[in-house]
Amino acid sequence: MDGIHFNAPFPTKTALMLLRGQKLIPDNFAEPEKIEAASGVLTWLTTRHYSFRGFNSDGGIYLNMIKNARDAYKRNIKIAVLTGRRPELHMVTKRRVTQRYEDSFDYFFMNNTSSASGYKESVARKILDGGNSMVHIDDDLRVALRIARASEEYSDQQVVIYLKNNLSNGQWLLARAGVELPPNIIPVGSLRDAGVDFTRRVRLGKI
Repeated sequence: MDGIHFNAPFPTKTALMLLRGQKLIPDNFAEPEKIEAASGVLTWLTTRHYSFRGFNSDGGIYLNMIKNARDAYKRNIKIAVLTGRRPELHMVTKRRVTQRYEDSFDYFFMNNTSSASGYKESVARKILDGGNSMVHIDDDLRVALRIARASEEYSDQQVVIYLKNNLSNGQWLLARAGVELPPNIIPVGSLRDAGVDFTRRVRLGKI
């Protein structure tokens, strides 16, 4: 899952790219360039800002629904954080998530590259390379499209991407830009809605 457990602005870069008719993702995948953590006054201020950013109230409900479905249907499901935040924000992100949700997560995938969406696609490919199915939830259409593209190479594995509705992926904007969502990108109004659909899919054996 993505950092949408925190209250955050909608992905403005994605919205602007759609409005301008720009290509949302590159034609082919390439591993993004590695970067180091930044430092300085601006970095300190940014870290302080993220230290006080509120949590999405549906986050705990969504996590509990995943865990309940896993236990009820005896599935081997691992829960991971997949964040595109820059390296200097890793410590505060992990600390706050751990304090809030304790031991809910089995893995933390933390971006150490120049491209948040490229990093998430890279992690998705590694997960799928391991023979696993994958469910991801995000609020950025570019990430959803990247993971959906990766899934095309792994037809034997189930890949579902929940895309949380916001101003950067509204139907009017997608229609204006001529963007059609692949069938495994599922728009949802909230984390709770994603949890309901996830539970249904697990019950029906679709995940």
